[in-house]
Amino acid sequence: MKPFAANVMTAGVGLLGAAGLSLLVTILVARVLGAEEFGLYGFAFAYVAIWTVVMDGGAVVLATRDVARGRAADVMPALFTLKPVLIGVAFVGLMGAGWLAGFSQTMLWLVGVFAIGSAADAYLMLTLAVFRGREEFGIETLHLLAQRLVFALFAFAALAAYTGAIGVAVARAASLIAAMLSASWVLRHRHAIKWTLSLDAVRASGFPLLASVGPLLFADLMMQLQSRGGPLILQFTRGPVEVGLYTAPARLIEGLFLFPAAYGVALLPRLVTAYQHGGEPLRKELRTGLQFAGSLGVAVAISGLVWADELTVWLFGQAYASSVVPFRVLLGALLVMMINVPLRTALLAVNAERSYAISCPLAATTNLIFNIGLTPRWGTIGSAWASLGSETLLCVGLLLAIRGKAGRIIPLWHWTALAFGSMGVFALLWAVKSVSPVAAIALTIVIVIVGFERMSPIGVRDFVRLRSLPAGPSTVA
Repeated sequence: MKPFAANVMTAGVGLLGAAGLSLLVTILVARVLGAEEFGLYGFAFAYVAIWTVVMDGGAVVLATRDVARGRAADVMPALFTLKPVLIGVAFVGLMGAGWLAGFSQTMLWLVGVFAIGSAADAYLMLTLAVFRGREEFGIETLHLLAQRLVFALFAFAALAAYTGAIGVAVARAASLIAAMLSASWVLRHRHAIKWTLSLDAVRASGFPLLASVGPLLFADLMMQLQSRGGPLILQFTRGPVEVGLYTAPARLIEGLFLFPAAYGVALLPRLVTAYQHGGEPLRKELRTGLQFAGSLGVAVAISGLVWADELTVWLFGQAYASSVVPFRVLLGALLVMMINVPLRTALLAVNAERSYAISCPLAATTNLIFNIGLTPRWGTIGSAWASLGSETLLCVGLLLAIRGKAGRIIPLWHWTALAFGSMGVFALLWAVKSVSPVAAIALTIVIVIVGFERMSPIGVRDFVRLRSLPAGPSTVA
């Protein structure tokens, strides 16, 4: 099996590069469109994102897991056959619900274009899932980077032509369609897997797939409601300007989250192998994952808390200065999100989709209730606190769910050291910043790198040298 750090790095390069280009587009769009139209753009994106759960239908996770088990020939024809049905149902549903909700004609057009792009993205990610399962992360990296680069170029052209939010949505859809076609061609020529329609494959694999798809689809829907509920409710309680002010830091958080997401992508095949060797190997892998996630989360959160004001205004402009406070709160949510990555991945690796699905509704319901209760008065800040609270509840649910499969996996002493150390580091950086911002920037970089290297089981040098983790059953081919 390939070195784990190399897999994380390869997947991370693609996701981080894609995130960087997406963030660049987001910053430009936010500045050019202004908070109000950017709010409409953010609302349409969040609304369609909920329906992408139906388009995906849990297929990406199932494909990655079953390809890692050597079942690509059995599963992929069935998944490709079901995909058009899922996309058709989602498209009719999102357009119909938008019409019934009284969306304006402009908003319906915007939603429709986003939906076309998301349909292409659903096919793209299902195709790339085959390469993930085979740990060929370089192919995914190239496609993600190329897609975002094309999107950036098309978006710049759309904004230069004054086509507004719809022009940017068209640019996104065009780039996703191009990447989808390219990935399909590579899959066909590299692994002889085609986009086929096979009812026989559905009949042969349909019941096992549906048994897993149901919980995954439900869990993903709850997760989307949790993560996208803020912009949707803000639109109705405070208006598009508040949506724009919340969407800016939220998209930044999504970008920062992509590296731990890459870690989860590389971790799934490893945990699948570990689980095949028994409970103890799984426990060791998962504890290592939680130590890594905690170390990375603290490093990002401390840096963001100290420099939130400068980062927000520098990226999005003075018009988004009021986004600083929600950004700080969302950094706390980001820390919990990072810890949730190995927990969620472990549940999927051990076929515990139902346990994962049970953990999600409470978090989603809490998020929606908090948003409805807090946003009328507190606006973006209330929505950010709703995100933090719901992520924390989800973390508790995931910990309880995985405990039955892996036993005691919480690295208590490691997390305690991180908590006390981070408080001291924050106080030090804040004090130095008040005296010399330049010195504080240099000190932040040094402390983050050295601290992460010291506390994380996969340090900076591992990624630079692309070494694997030390012992572990997943190193067995």
